[in-house]
Amino acid sequence: MPRLTSAHRRALACFGIAAGSVTAPLIISPAIGAQSGATVLRTDDASLGGWTADGAGVTRTNGVIRMRDRASGAAAATVVASFAPRSSVVVSAETRLARQVLARGRARAVVQVGSDGGQRIEAGVLRARDGSLRWAAWSIRANGSRGRVAVSSTRVKMRSWTRAVLVTHWNRARGGGALRVNGRVVVRSPRLDLTAATATRASVGLGATTDRGDVGVLHVRRAMTWGTDVAQAISPPTSQPVAGTPTARTAPVSPAPGVIAPPPTTPAVPRPSTTPAPPRTPTTPRPAPGPSSPPPPAGTIPGTVFSRVDFESGSYNSRFGPVANFGGISSFQATAVDRISSVPSPPGGTGRVARFELQDGDVPVSCCGERTEVSIDTNDTEGQERWYTWATMFDQGFVFGQRSSDFQVVTQFHSQHDGQPPVAFYAEGGDYRLQVWPKNGNGSSAGPAVTIWSTRIVPGLWYRIALHVKWSGSDDLGFVELFVDGQPAGQKTLIRTLYPGYTNYTKLGLYRDPDITGTSVVYHDDFQASNVP
Repeated sequence: MPRLTSAHRRALACFGIAAGSVTAPLIISPAIGAQSGATVLRTDDASLGGWTADGAGVTRTNGVIRMRDRASGAAAATVVASFAPRSSVVVSAETRLARQVLARGRARAVVQVGSDGGQRIEAGVLRARDGSLRWAAWSIRANGSRGRVAVSSTRVKMRSWTRAVLVTHWNRARGGGALRVNGRVVVRSPRLDLTAATATRASVGLGATTDRGDVGVLHVRRAMTWGTDVAQAISPPTSQPVAGTPTARTAPVSPAPGVIAPPPTTPAVPRPSTTPAPPRTPTTPRPAPGPSSPPPPAGTIPGTVFSRVDFESGSYNSRFGPVANFGGISSFQATAVDRISSVPSPPGGTGRVARFELQDGDVPVSCCGERTEVSIDTNDTEGQERWYTWATMFDQGFVFGQRSSDFQVVTQFHSQHDGQPPVAFYAEGGDYRLQVWPKNGNGSSAGPAVTIWSTRIVPGLWYRIALHVKWSGSDDLGFVELFVDGQPAGQKTLIRTLYPGYTNYTKLGLYRDPDITGTSVVYHDDFQASNVP
């Protein structure tokens, strides 16, 4: 059973899940170290959990925040959270609009993210020409003027609890946001030049208006915000690549028309943990003693298989619909019915494979980044020696981040403790790499992240992975050894592979920094895990 922090218990509560009902760390997946902690609105406490009330019309009753316009109208009635400058911000809120008077063509914000320079990305409601109330999104320039309003075809359900999630991107030439309502993206704000702008505050409630007749009543029972701190994005630590990494390979398939291979960039590195490491001598990876293992023959795995997921049948729908089990999957995280599916293999594969699609604004859980993933409860424990085999292919249109600090994870062996996965495969800056990040038992870093192997990604090419691991929180016992397409990749390295005192579970799919925009597809197939006596 994982240890749940109070913040995690509040986040679980946002989905109506009792903390005691969680039997595996599959509902809340901690950040990869890029995200700042969530600020959770406390509706049961006068402190509001770090949020502040803005406007005389904000009151708290029976665990619900009530926002209403006073007789004078035209004033805001919101709760606001402030934070250090961020390049991406997500605001999630459960709201119920009890009343809103608006003339046709007028709009009012319900969720906002803003900067110190005056720019804002807002989402809320608009009275359409037909008199209906619809969801909408827009941007506010530094001079206070509003740009074009994007209007959704989705109508607002009055007096019904609604979960609204606004995902925003800053510090870029084409900034903007996407509004998700009850798990579905309903509208995106028009782009705004936010090259030098960073977000510093988020608010939920009835935004300010210019017409005293725009009176409304809004109830909020849950809200939280999180994002990527600019300092983390600009100043990542330096990883230590291991000598002997193979070079890129030539794809056996032709590139899709109009697709340009990602340009060479500085290898991506992870962002630092938000928890400072205590003073200590950093762990030092070194060659593992004894002979290296022979590469396992194609299609085989050493030891006794205890878990297999072949994706030959079944598909995963979102949590709002029925789930058809692939077999061997413990849980999944997706926002729509088409994000995870079993499809005929692209060239180079066999049978059916799992297709994972990730779009802008896909934030199925209450924290940290965009993701489409499945979880496998491998329960990797101290002292176990195991093999893992699977295949991964990046689609021709796979999107890479513009900065080396934009993380993307396609396979991770994640700890039950909060924090970065101790062992994970990344797709960053055009490189596919295996990284190990040594951790202390409290989640702080025990040393820099270490790149065991790296190669240039060739879209359309299957990578057949065989990973040999000794799971341990000790620098003297743990090791990793990798084979790609039957050939040694990097060197067998002695390094801790667990948070001391915790176990790991496995995730396949795609998890990325919300600063990365565009739709990406990755394929996984034939996952197996085995125990070595």
